[in-house]
Amino acid sequence: MSKQTLTIAVIQPDAVPSGVRYPKIAALELTEKLLEEAARAHPDIVLLPEILNVGFSDDGLPPERRWQINIDAAVDGEDDIFIQRFQQYARQNKCAVAVGALRRAGISVYDSMFLFDQYGELRLLYDKVHLAAFDFEARFVAGKSFSTATLHTRCGLVQVGCMICYDREFPESARCLMLGGAEIVLTANCCVLDQKRIGQFQARAFENAIAMAMANYAQPLGGRSLTVDAEGEVVAIAGGTEQALIGAIDLDKLRHYRSSCGWGDAFRRPNLYAAIGRPSGLVEFDRRDFLGRPFEK
Repeated sequence: MSKQTLTIAVIQPDAVPSGVRYPKIAALELTEKLLEEAARAHPDIVLLPEILNVGFSDDGLPPERRWQINIDAAVDGEDDIFIQRFQQYARQNKCAVAVGALRRAGISVYDSMFLFDQYGELRLLYDKVHLAAFDFEARFVAGKSFSTATLHTRCGLVQVGCMICYDREFPESARCLMLGGAEIVLTANCCVLDQKRIGQFQARAFENAIAMAMANYAQPLGGRSLTVDAEGEVVAIAGGTEQALIGAIDLDKLRHYRSSCGWGDAFRRPNLYAAIGRPSGLVEFDRRDFLGRPFEK
């Protein structure tokens, strides 16, 4: 591989089943062998799924019980032992690591991503902007912005952004990250990825001229984690079982494409897009959240 080939290892574990007494310990056990496998590929970036410390909890439990399970497993920040394990992995393997985790700050709960660089320094703490408010995520606090970070890699400096699951359903998410300079977008996921969502993910990369990677759970969600290049072509895609998916992004090719293609920010007309920044007022899209409250846009 050339010096300018960025290797991304996408970790696709089984989800921690609900009801496990110590879900954070169970999550570390489920990912340990996959992380060891990924390390053998000498990745530049390692990506893990959404809310790894909680796992998938669509189990029919009463809402209050599900909520308590989530709160009990939430991390308190980068000093939490669960998060420190991934920080340590980044240092040991000299690679960036992005991991999704439910995070608690005082009485507020966030669906977050921690992005560590190859030195184990926290470069970005991203909170999910588009919460699935039709479900128990209505109790979480939404993030306020889409930010990017500069990573030092074996290939030099790379500009990276993050999204979480439902964020990718909205074109504005990837567009904001592209406008913020992102060359690569890392997505932590926790839902079934059917062909429509795979195609949608490819379109996000293509329309913004950015490479993208997404980590999902194997069981019970069917996996299909993937990496796509800036032209929307699939570089690597997983099946439905546990694995460390290795994909390579040619940075020279990506940067040449971004400097010559007709997408991304090349021929946009932002002065005509004012309607995107305000609610439409269309009553057919008025919704109430999981708690019965009118959803505020």
